[in-house]
Amino acid sequence: MAYNKEALSLVVDIGIGMSQAAPGFDSPLQITSDMFQMIVERKMFQESKDELALILYGSDETNNDLADENNYQNINVAFSLSPANWHLFEEIQKIKRGNNPAD
Repeated sequence: MAYNKEALSLVVDIGIGMSQAAPGFDSPLQITSDMFQMIVERKMFQESKDELALILYGSDETNNDLADENNYQNINVAFSLSPANWHLFEEIQKIKRGNNPAD
């Protein structure tokens, strides 16, 4: 019996606007980070073979195979496709707002 596995890319805008929130509310970036952590925890505890990636845009860092001088800047592939693990969970916890527009 063949096992079906999925590939899931967790893509998030970490640009300036994602850290803004009304007083007393979490920012969209914090809400997204919490949601991503729940997804990764669930995949780990289910011992899922599904693969996940973490891609940040609006980042201060450019780390992707398509980047050149004029294209695909401020996009960081923080975690390449692989099964969920604690390293991915920690990368999600370290997400910080970038200082660049995401578009």
